[in-house]
Amino acid sequence: KKECNLAKLSFKSPQLNYRAEIVDFLTSVCKHLDISVGTRHSAIRLMDYFMDGHNVMYYRLRLMSLTCLLIAAKFEEPDDCLPTIDMLQYVAQLQDSTNSYSRHEFQALELYILKYFKWNISHPGTVHFINYYVQISMEDACQDLSQWERNMLESQVLEFSNYFMESALRDQSFLHYKPSEVAAAIVCVARICS
Repeated sequence: KKECNLAKLSFKSPQLNYRAEIVDFLTSVCKHLDISVGTRHSAIRLMDYFMDGHNVMYYRLRLMSLTCLLIAAKFEEPDDCLPTIDMLQYVAQLQDSTNSYSRHEFQALELYILKYFKWNISHPGTVHFINYYVQISMEDACQDLSQWERNMLESQVLEFSNYFMESALRDQSFLHYKPSEVAAAIVCVARICS
């Protein structure tokens, strides 16, 4: 139901040319901080919708993406794994020494983003549907398989699903579809490849 309430993206953001660069940046930050795939996908989804409604200056794109990551982490990560502003500042400077953002900048932008979304940011993304679809698709496909065979097949389907999900995340053309539709297509292709 929440997915049906998602606004359509207009794809008029002048920052679309930098989307792949920012996605790669966030991927690197998440790997460095050991942040979950679900959090990264949620952050990128927030970033896409925020950029669609704002003209973010190039030198502020990384701050905006890190702030979206901070917000997404508060919803997706366990409390003991939450990145702090200090951690994000440190990683941003590791990536590029010109990325120097103050605590105040993070906090002000976090509040601005939350107000833009009217504090309603918990929408399901592709990653949230993948595990569910894999589990459901395995029930029918694995009835005659041993537990070991079922585990191997499920592992392969998840591996292919993750690969295709990462490809879809980087390609902005997938933003035209609902997350559940993208997830269904990914699991379908992953099952064919397995």
